Parts: sequence; C-alpha cells; structure tokens
Amino acid sequence: MTGAAGALGRLLAGRLARAGSVELFRSDRAPSGAPGDVPCDVTDAAAVAALVGRTRPDRIFHLAGSASGDYARDRAVNADGAWSLCEAVRAAGLTTRLVVIGSAAEYGLVAPEENPVPESRPLRPLSVYGLTKAFQTGIAAHFAARHGTDIVVARLFNLLAPGLPEGLILGRAERLIAQYRRGEIATLEFGNLASARDYVEGEEAVDQLLRIAEKGVRGEVYHVASGRPVVMRDLLGRILREAGIPAEAVREAPDRPTRLGTDVPLIYADLSKTRALADA
Repeated sequence: MTGAAGALGRLLAGRLARAGSVELFRSDRAPSGAPGDVPCDVTDAAAVAALVGRTRPDRIFHLAGSASGDYARDRAVNADGAWSLCEAVRAAGLTTRLVVIGSAAEYGLVAPEENPVPESRPLRPLSVYGLTKAFQTGIAAHFAARHGTDIVVARLFNLLAPGLPEGLILGRAERLIAQYRRGEIATLEFGNLASARDYVEGEEAVDQLLRIAEKGVRGEVYHVASGRPVVMRDLLGRILREAGIPAEAVREAPDRPTRLGTDVPLIYADLSKTRALADA
C-alpha cells in the first residue's frame, strides 16, 4: 500500500489488520517505523522497482497522491508514480492486481443537469491535481490494454474521515476546531459553502474499495462515493455542532479561493457500476 499514512490508508490498513490473514507492507515517504512499514518515494522509479521486486505483492493499493498545485510535483506522484508501479510489476513478471485511486476532480466543471456523473463522462479537469489524476487513469488504461496489466481505477469523490489534508474543507475544519478549542482563534473562516458534494463515510469507502479490488474488471473505472449530494454548509454545520462550536463563530467568505481554483456548484456520483459488483 502506497500513501499508507493518509486518511484512507489508515482506514484500509486497519481493516486489513483486523482480517488477520494478510501480510501488509505499508509504504510512505516517511513511514512510522512500525512493523510492516517500508520507506518508498513513488517518484523514485528505482525504489519502486526494488520494493515490488522484494515484496512480490499479490495486490497493490496505490493511494499515494499529491494535490500541491505544482504541476511537476503532482505529475511525479500521481502519474509517474503509477507508471513506475505498472512497469515494476511488468518487469518482475508478476500477475499483481493494482488498484489506483482516482479523483472526481478528473471530471472538471460539471453542469447540474449532468448529475449523477457516470464513469463514462469525458474528463475535462480544471485543476492540476485533476489533470494529473486523469493522466493516471490514462496510464491504467494503457497498461491494461497494451500489456494486460491487471489494473483497476477506484475514482474517489470526497472522503468523510478524520486526518484529511488541510487543503480539503474537512481537514481545514478539523484544524480550526482544534485552534478554537485551544483559544487561539475566535472565528472559523471558510470559503463558499453553497456547493453540494458527494461525501462517503470512511468505512463505506473501504468497503467499496475492497469490492473493486476483488471484483472489478481489468482496465475499468469504478466510483467510490455515496451517490448522494450534500450541501457543504449543512455538512459543516453538523460537524461543528457535534464539536460544540457556536454558529456565530463561523464566518463564510464566498470569495475565498478554492483548492481547485473553480467552484463546481453540484457534483455527485452515479454509483450503479460499483453497486453492481456486490451481485457479481
């Protein structure tokens, strides 16, 4: 598992540990040092090849990702890292199943009437992150078609879990709540909260991810999502109420820049393809 230190990685690792029948190697740029943790920077093709050759995994969950907004950095992690993994598996002569994590940001600007969004919708990404994740999807399709690599794309919408990056609104909310409780700030400021997004609970995301890994068809893309839109203001309001934060402490700044640079008013997933795997 790459990107094991991230929110989804921690949830997936916990689930696999509870299963008890898996030998799991958790990889990240700065591993914790716990048993099973191995250092590997996915931007280092030689290190990736060495790790794959040493562990010879039956399955790879490629969760590592970068949303820095810097094209070179994001491409190196999101696209080149996936290429290096595919090449390492091919060079080692393995039949490993690879599961790479995509993003709803690959779709770009979606009109309200285009929802729910199917996996077949053309990709027109607006952000560097979305663009480089779309590259990753193209790489997966290339290796599946050209080399027969057993790879599937799990295209994640929005994760509802603790420990998210501060570039995401829930990660920012987690940090601001902690600062408010410590008395460091009196106001919690957020950007536009009128948009609606598809948020999936962490454990449900893991359920879907494991189902895709087990039953997904080689070369295909599957959504990891709830299939329902939720208005950001409503979701954030619920989280703040649960944290005991008064409504008057929250300030909405609609002109605050978004992580993607352009706000999409409504996007949520067509989940029928992923749900169909349950009956496969």
